[in-house]
Amino acid sequence: MLVEQDNLVLPLSYQRLLFLQQDALATDIIEILSPCQRRGLLLFGAGSVGLFLYQFFSSFRIDGKALAICGFLDNNQQRWGTELAGRPVLSPDCLADSQFENTYVLIATEYVASMAGQLNGYSMIPRRDYGNGYQLYKHLRDLIWIYAGEDRESVPDELLQDLQWATANRYIPCVSDTSDNSALLSAAVDYHQWQRWHRVSIREKQAMAQSVLMQRCMDNTVFSIVIAIGVDQRAEMELVARRFRGEQLYPWWRLFFVVDGVADRIRFFSTDERIRLLNTEELGWMCRDAKKGYFLGLHFADRLAPEALWVLARYAETADYPTVIYSDEDRLDEVGNRIEPFFKPDWSPHTVQSYDYIGWRGVCVQANWLATEGTKWQRAVLGQELGFAAYLRTERVGHISRVLVHKGTDTGLPVPAMGNGKHYRLQGKPLISILIPARDRADYLASCLESIFTLSSYQHFEVLVIDNESREQKTLELLTRWQAEEPERLRVVRVAEPFNYARLNNLGVTEARGELILLLNNDTRVITPEWLQDMAGYAIQQDIGAVGAMLLYEDGTVQHAGVIIGVGAVADHAFRGFAADVSGYFGRLQTVTNYSAVTGACLMVSKERYLAVAGMDEQLAISYNDVDFCLKLRDLGLYNVVLPFVRLYHYESKSRGPNDTSEKLAQARQEERLMHERWDRTLREDPFYSPHLTREKTDFSLRLPDLRECWKE
Repeated sequence: MLVEQDNLVLPLSYQRLLFLQQDALATDIIEILSPCQRRGLLLFGAGSVGLFLYQFFSSFRIDGKALAICGFLDNNQQRWGTELAGRPVLSPDCLADSQFENTYVLIATEYVASMAGQLNGYSMIPRRDYGNGYQLYKHLRDLIWIYAGEDRESVPDELLQDLQWATANRYIPCVSDTSDNSALLSAAVDYHQWQRWHRVSIREKQAMAQSVLMQRCMDNTVFSIVIAIGVDQRAEMELVARRFRGEQLYPWWRLFFVVDGVADRIRFFSTDERIRLLNTEELGWMCRDAKKGYFLGLHFADRLAPEALWVLARYAETADYPTVIYSDEDRLDEVGNRIEPFFKPDWSPHTVQSYDYIGWRGVCVQANWLATEGTKWQRAVLGQELGFAAYLRTERVGHISRVLVHKGTDTGLPVPAMGNGKHYRLQGKPLISILIPARDRADYLASCLESIFTLSSYQHFEVLVIDNESREQKTLELLTRWQAEEPERLRVVRVAEPFNYARLNNLGVTEARGELILLLNNDTRVITPEWLQDMAGYAIQQDIGAVGAMLLYEDGTVQHAGVIIGVGAVADHAFRGFAADVSGYFGRLQTVTNYSAVTGACLMVSKERYLAVAGMDEQLAISYNDVDFCLKLRDLGLYNVVLPFVRLYHYESKSRGPNDTSEKLAQARQEERLMHERWDRTLREDPFYSPHLTREKTDFSLRLPDLRECWKE
């Protein structure tokens, strides 16, 4: 009896067939083979491929047990003999025997002409794409060469450890909640694959260990890892101590368990001088003792990656010993799987004031800084106060874009705010000049002006409409009416030139009287009445360049919440299309956030800083002039920031329209080329994004390898 299964016609008794595809990863192989653990496995085909696969799969463990390989299936016993590698070579007819009634059969062979007869002989219709096992074999041999450094007949320990690692770390979550459109969901699905491609190999670990041995001890940075522990947690102390001794590649560390006020009641268990029990009164001694070193706070349930201290020490040396060093992190679930990675931006001072995205667990604080700050911070070494105090009181903060900290199951991920966060409130009453380039479209301009004058709670502003050859009678009447109603606060600056957004704004700034400039599109409408004073409160700060807002489409979804550079052709808007009330990637959509750029559709900046970077580049007449402008502000050492609680509707390009003509497309391509020529390296490295997040979209999903490229010939 034949049944059709996945386009492959099989005898009914052959439904136990397993297939290895060419692009199978180690985690996939584990999943394929796990059902075979109890019932046994027969390898399809003898010869060199079968022998290699036997050596490969018989050397690793699933759930601590060896895989039961019963033998080989091949109808050419005359060529291969009746035994291979101590296992029988059997005819496919053996599957009718009750001994093999439930045994699985693994097919891992390429469809080639020589195999077609065998497959047809098994009552199977061959398909070219069903196995590709020989390609898998060749790729595994390539891995051997990469790991071992030479061609070997045997499977190296590295590759076996790869599969053991995959067994221990496999994680296939059940995701059902997609309500907030969050990249966390796709991250949960893809993170096990990401880990496979970013794992530190044995070769790299050996190189790290060798480099440590070549250094002089007196020159090495010392890490003091401080862990708060309960009086009844002796077992946890011993476990943590064993982990540090057995896992960390970098040997210059000291491990301190702090049991506040009761250390003398606990008999110390370790003979290692690096491991001690302390109470909080002794922290002052620790600061004085560690002249060239860092404190690193952990919870007892946290784990550091084996390479963590080595990476931190190397970074500290090359970066001239920053006061604070932090890294990316993930979380351990109940059975030890790594889940929910948090890929952080580089130092973002205004983000951290709204949302403590750095935290304290795994964060390194320089001992010299701690010693000079007094006992208040020494006593807070184990709490959030220390890290927060350190990176608010210093500008020397470094970020390592690697997952070095695995947070334990005792707590969840960072919350999207630290209290209410710190927000700058406007002091004084600076004049704000609102510049609105416009050409006709009286309907949108009328809505924009109406919202400004009737909704704005801050009244010390002027509006300059930069009229770029409006011809419609409705537009002219609208401007005349508003000039009559607001003679002191509305002016019209007429520019009879071809449309050039950058030039229109530059001309408007020369006419502006305010100390703060607000660039605003005519197709926007104010939603939040406090928008002007909120944006001005940030724009007057000495370290801030451009201030942006959250702009929404008419349906209430996000049009702009910051600009990520290097995504798409040049740059794109973060969280485009997300619901406005979701948290986004670790709270970024609801908290004040530093970005490389903000859109010119609603951008506030001091007039002084606008002129300091020579305004907008008029070569970028249509596109990317706002991105270029913000990057020039960044080059002055200023930070650009988005305020999500300042909201406007934006109907996007209603005046000029889309790039739907050959002239507009040619202009867009020219401006794209100019941006790449000017900012090529910058576009590859957005410090307020992460190299581990996708460049294809702006939803903050994981950046995964293209498996077609990874496995190609």
